[in-house]
This record gives sequence, C-alpha cells and structure tokens, in this order.
Amino acid sequence: MLKKRIYLFCALAGMLFGMINVFADVKTTDGKFNDVKPDDWFYDYVYYLTENDIIKGMTESTFEPDGSFTYAQSFAVITRYLGLENEAVKRKEAMEMLGVKGAQFWYSGYVKILSDAGIIDPAEYGCEMYGRVVAINDSSILDSPVSRCVFADLITKSFDFDNSLFGFETDVDAGEFIIDGKYDDDKVISYIPAIKDYASIPERYRSNILKSYYNGIFNGDDLGNFNPMSNLKRSEMAKVLAVIMNGEMRKFAEIPAGSFEFTDINDNVNASEIKDFLSSQAANMTLSGKTLEYIKTNSVPENYKFELFVFIKDNFGESIKIQSFTDGFKYDCSPGDVVLMTVKTTSRDMTVGAYSVTVGSAGLVHNDYRYLH
Repeated sequence: MLKKRIYLFCALAGMLFGMINVFADVKTTDGKFNDVKPDDWFYDYVYYLTENDIIKGMTESTFEPDGSFTYAQSFAVITRYLGLENEAVKRKEAMEMLGVKGAQFWYSGYVKILSDAGIIDPAEYGCEMYGRVVAINDSSILDSPVSRCVFADLITKSFDFDNSLFGFETDVDAGEFIIDGKYDDDKVISYIPAIKDYASIPERYRSNILKSYYNGIFNGDDLGNFNPMSNLKRSEMAKVLAVIMNGEMRKFAEIPAGSFEFTDINDNVNASEIKDFLSSQAANMTLSGKTLEYIKTNSVPENYKFELFVFIKDNFGESIKIQSFTDGFKYDCSPGDVVLMTVKTTSRDMTVGAYSVTVGSAGLVHNDYRYLH
C-alpha cells in the first residue's frame, strides 16, 4: 500500500506541485535545504518527502518551513492522497466547458471533487451550489491560509471517504489511513486530557481533532497545546503528508496515565478533594430505561473549574459527536455513550482529575480514573 501511495503522488508531482505552487518546481539534488536542519523537528518528514520526489522546495536552497498553506492547496493534497487527481481534472474540464464561474482557478476541480465526495461543504468556502454545479463566487477564502483545526477536521473527514458509495476512479482505500481501520471510541476520548488547550477548540472540530490524535496525524506542541486557530505551516503540512504516506512515521501524543487511586501530587492540588467532587457528580447520574439524567450538585472546589462532555455515537456507530453541558442534562442515550467529567486548575488550565461514566447494556459503568500533571 505504501508503494501505491508514493506512486500516486510521484506520478503527478511535477505537474501538480509546480502548477499550483504548493511547492516550487525546484529541489536540491540531495533533498536538503538551507532552512531545514537535522535538529529541526520536521527534518525527517521533509527529507522523506523530498527523497521520494513527493514535494519540492520554494527555491533551489529553501523550503520555507514557516510559510503558510492555503485552503485550496490543502484540497489539492487531500485529493491526491485519496487518488482522485484524475477525477478532479475531469471535473475542472467539465466546469470550463459549462462556463461555470470560477472554473478558471487551478483548484476548481479539487473543490468540486471534494464536494462530490462529501468531504467539504462548498458553501463554507465562498462557493454556491446550483444543483450539482459548484460555482466559485469568492476565491478569498480558498486563497487564504488554512488553520490547524480546519485542516485536522478535513483530514479526518477524508479518512472516512468510502469510494464504494461513489464509484470514483481510485484504488485507494481511505480507511487504511485509520489506525487498525477503525476507531476505538474510548481511546479517542482518552486524548482529551492530552490536549492542554482543548477548551479553546471550536466545538464543531473537537471530535475530528481527537481522531487526528488517535491516528497519530497531530500531536500538539512541546507544551501539549494543539493551537487550533494558528495557521498551518508548510513544515506541519510536510509532517502530515509524510505520516499519511508512511504510517511507520506516525507518533502519538502521550495520554496522561489513569489510575483507580487518586494521590496528592503537590501542595497546590488537593487530589482527594477533586476525587470526592467528581465521585459525587458521578453519583448524580441516573439511567431510567433509555433516559440518562444528570443534575449538578455541590460547588466546584475553589481555584478549579468543572467541565462535562457527553460523547454520542452517530447512526453508523463509528464517529462520535461531542456535546458539552454546564449544569445538567437529560436525553435519550444509547449503549456506548460516555460522560466525561474533568476538573482543571483555573490558573494554568491544566486537567488534574477526570471521571468517566459509560452507558452499558445493563446500566451505568463507572470508570474512576485520574489525569494528574
């Protein structure tokens, strides 16, 4: 499968990356650049891609790792690793023949194919739908830098692409990009405490960002932050592309260890107090038939904040939808739904305790565990 992925990129490398200027049309013969040093975190990824003629530099001697990456360029990359380049070309040609507005843009075919594949909603990118026709009315969004949270969301959506539903011309099985070909929902959820700035991630992107951590696509910075609103850098794009092409290069964020025993970790954190609070909140959850209800009681310990999330499987039982609540909830649940409660310090926004409750076929299953930093 790896050779197939490399072939799909290399077969069109010069044409695509040169034409759209994702990377310029030149590369040093040894695949090394003045601004990519062996001790740079992205060195191995850039070296791997250049050695396999998948990407090229901005000049003969520079890669410009801190340069930004646009929405349109992201669409092109996703199209390519899904093996849909030929399909995109066909759609661009059809748009030009029909005189569709925006057909002249180099990325029009990529917008159309990802729209057809259900990976993007063109209306979010300055486009308008006329039946099955996509018109690019405003190119400003597509030409602007893509943020990390949007790109992680797009990558994860692309992994869910099922060509059997469309019959496009591709021999790529997108499901192979997912670890073990499927998601372990409990493991996906467990990455929440590993993302220090999780609360700053827009809610609509949280589920897919967690999945991108699960798949080893993103890992966060040295401080454990995902930085959702930061623009995606070329170095980060190279890393994502490399680990998609070569699964052996994937690395995974460290999940804070869990335990059934809470212990004090320093003078500023009263773990026993946190545990008692979380245990009391878990005791306030009741399951009656299919109705799961929770009523918040007791005050949050001083200098801490309380967050609660409900993870609900979708109709296909594969992806999860995240809902957050402040005081309580009451809803019709399904087996496998998970309620995760966390306590964070208000000063440093660090998760210092967590407790989860899972809806089981025979009732609620309490999973008392901790995340202490």
